[in-house]
Amino acid sequence: MLVSESSSSFDRQLTSGSLLHSSLEETFNEVERLLQEKRRNAGRPEAVEDMTVSQQAAEKIAIQKCLLRLEQLHGRAQSKEDREMVRPLYDRYRAVKRVVARASSVSQVALFGGG
Repeated sequence: MLVSESSSSFDRQLTSGSLLHSSLEETFNEVERLLQEKRRNAGRPEAVEDMTVSQQAAEKIAIQKCLLRLEQLHGRAQSKEDREMVRPLYDRYRAVKRVVARASSVSQVALFGGG
């Protein structure tokens, strides 16, 4: 139950009016702050390798929501400067997504047997 309450609070913060009239940089900084807060509240470590599989999945969803909100408000970063600014968030999302996919395929092999 605590997770859903925390998640809905996180969703409310992402859709708050304070982000509507912000620059990309301000939105990005706020999104980074929200992710750190979400991580801390959920007890997830910063390093993806130190997370459990369920923590990695939760981290992936949190980053995905932030990226979607960022793109909804500002579109895809067009200038080189803007792309460089948001690159760490996209890189982390790709890394987490890769780890989650690998964990999923390993569990399926363990469950169904590998060839």
